[in-house]
Amino acid sequence: MENYKTIRSLEINEAFGNAVNNIVNFKGRARRSEFWWVMLFVCIAYVVPFTWPVAWVLSFLSIPLTFRRLHDAGYSGWWWGIGIILNLVCLGLVIWGVVKLVLVSPELDTMDTSEIIYSLFSVILSYMAIIGINMLYKILLIFFLCSDSKAETNKYGPSPKYVPVHPEEAASDGQTASYDQQERSETDVL
Repeated sequence: MENYKTIRSLEINEAFGNAVNNIVNFKGRARRSEFWWVMLFVCIAYVVPFTWPVAWVLSFLSIPLTFRRLHDAGYSGWWWGIGIILNLVCLGLVIWGVVKLVLVSPELDTMDTSEIIYSLFSVILSYMAIIGINMLYKILLIFFLCSDSKAETNKYGPSPKYVPVHPEEAASDGQTASYDQQERSETDVL
C-alpha cells in the first residue's frame, strides 16, 4: 500500500495566487482551501453594496476553479453545468407562464373560475417542481465541493493535497501514515 503525506492547507494569499494563475485552466485539481477562500471573497463581494458587478465578474472567473475543485474530489466538472441547464429551464418556465397568462388574459371574462385556478395551479406547480429539483442539485453540488481530495492520482491529475512518500521516508517520518490509516483516524475523531 502506498503512503501519503498531507500538505498543509493553503493560506489566503496562496489560494488567490493559485486561482489567478489558473484562471482559464479547466484541467487539473484544486484543493478545498483554494476553492473556499476564493468563494468567501465572492460571497463578501455579493454582500457589500455596490460591489455586485465585481462579484458577478469573480463568479464568472471562478467557473474553472469550480471545475478543478470537482476534479479534485473525483467528479466531472460538468456537474457544475447541470445547474446552468436547470436555471435555463426555470427561465423557460417563467417565460412560458408569462406568455400563457398574456395569451389567456383576453379570454378571462369567458373562462370558468375552475379553469383559471387550474391554469394558475399548473404554472405554480411546475415552478415548485423545478425549484425543488434545483435545490436538491445545489445540496448535492455543495456536498461534492466539500468532499475531501482523493489521495490517489485520478484521471484529472495528481493530488494537490496528498504527496506519495517512498517506504524508506515513511519509516523515518513518524507522522506519515497510509491514506487508509489517516481516513480511519479522522473518522475515529468524529
